[in-house]
Amino acid sequence: MYQPLNPAASRGGSESLQDLVHAGLSIVDNQGGLRPQLAEAVPSLENGLWKVLPNGRMETTWMIRDGARWQDGKPFTAEDLVFTIRVGQDPELAEFDSLAYRSLDRAEAIDAKTVKLTWNRTYIDADSMFTRGLIPPLPRHILEGPLADSKAGFNQLAYWGEEFVGAGPYRIREWVRGSHVTLVATNDYLHGRPKIEQIEVRFVSDLNALAANVLAGEIEVTLGKSLSLEPALAVQARWTSGRMEVTPANPIQIHPQFLNPDPAIVGDVRFRRALYQAIDRQELIDALLAGQSVVAHSWLSPIDPPQYKPIEASIVRYTYDPQSSVRAIEGLGYTRGPEGQFRDASGQELALEYRTVAADINEKILLSVSHGWRGIGVGVDPIIVPPQRLTEMPYRAIFPALEMTRGSGDLGTLGWIHSKAARTAENNYRGSGGTNYPRYMNPEFDALIDAFSIAIPLDERIRLGGQIVHHMTDQLIEMPLFYDTEPTLIRNNLKNITARQLRSSHAWNGHEWDKD
Repeated sequence: MYQPLNPAASRGGSESLQDLVHAGLSIVDNQGGLRPQLAEAVPSLENGLWKVLPNGRMETTWMIRDGARWQDGKPFTAEDLVFTIRVGQDPELAEFDSLAYRSLDRAEAIDAKTVKLTWNRTYIDADSMFTRGLIPPLPRHILEGPLADSKAGFNQLAYWGEEFVGAGPYRIREWVRGSHVTLVATNDYLHGRPKIEQIEVRFVSDLNALAANVLAGEIEVTLGKSLSLEPALAVQARWTSGRMEVTPANPIQIHPQFLNPDPAIVGDVRFRRALYQAIDRQELIDALLAGQSVVAHSWLSPIDPPQYKPIEASIVRYTYDPQSSVRAIEGLGYTRGPEGQFRDASGQELALEYRTVAADINEKILLSVSHGWRGIGVGVDPIIVPPQRLTEMPYRAIFPALEMTRGSGDLGTLGWIHSKAARTAENNYRGSGGTNYPRYMNPEFDALIDAFSIAIPLDERIRLGGQIVHHMTDQLIEMPLFYDTEPTLIRNNLKNITARQLRSSHAWNGHEWDKD
């Protein structure tokens, strides 16, 4: 039985619903920054609530705001936070596991409103504890008994659905599975009673039905990643009572193969640069996304100002210049025959395989990019990975030349490109996390990632982040194309609702939503 409010089961799904009915100690706002929510402040080195100790360990202290309560009226206390850590660290509850909980030694309730966390290692996201991104606070008075009775059934409790009790601006009145959830305002919500008395969240999986409901006035705002751009544009063209807001989402990027590439020239950065400059990325955006995105110069998302702005100058940028591409490939010893195809000194044609999986507009991108490369004399064999091979790890890992995927856009996920995450035969093609698609392995670069992963002072993190992004773009470890789009349809009578940003949900400020 699917439990949408179970943080172990829903980390990619119902973010807005979770933020409407629950609250963490902090929350990511629509500018990508952390705001205190149930806490008085987010720990930082500057406010003294985050301490890095000489032995590499850390301490963070959280203080709960006066008046914080669960929706059943019980006080929200430090003991709830200690209980949450106990759940996250329980080896029999592996579905709740994360690096954060493995990095903790202990949690101690100093008093009813203060908890101190002692860390066994440096963990740069320690200020995100007790949020939806990890495990949000759990009510000890409700869950401690069921946990003691049956750990095996803990993540299937009715608590994670219709019996949920959170600390957010809305509480659940009715839950009809597969249909809708009716929410009503929480009278004593810490930040004030919400302005809208009742919200109905509908689960609509059929895009045609979703569009029809919007046009009929039955749906006033689309939440989460519920709608792709093409149907959203179609609705916008007919919808006079609302608007569409579009934000850049995850970057779409091409990964070169670094471990025994075929042809071997893919391993030469000069060739990768030549390929990259032969892609008209703005034309892709105009043709495939109706101009509703921006060119990606790195995998890092520009809609995350706290990360992006300080290191933007470190990005190496490439312009569309197919003539430079031709000259560069000629400089690598290739010549163009009468038919325009590049050949090496032995007469062998320069050709490569370019893969992607079947999803959204991937096939259109694949064909457009392939057409551009053929235009400069590089042969391309475009491959759509069939569904039956999606989990076939050797096949997925050993792509000969290039593969296109979606990235995260978040500087906090750098571990994906570390050597230990490369998919190799020695680790059964899974790696540590298995996300190093290009199988790029560079000890000096690994050292930068390792240093970044323990850099707590912001200026040091920016310095290292800039070096990392510069290396990745200079060496073209990946070729970012553009950012996928995430449209939100919003009825004109709604106020204080904006499009979802990279790390936030639509409902980060749900208590401030209002309507005319």
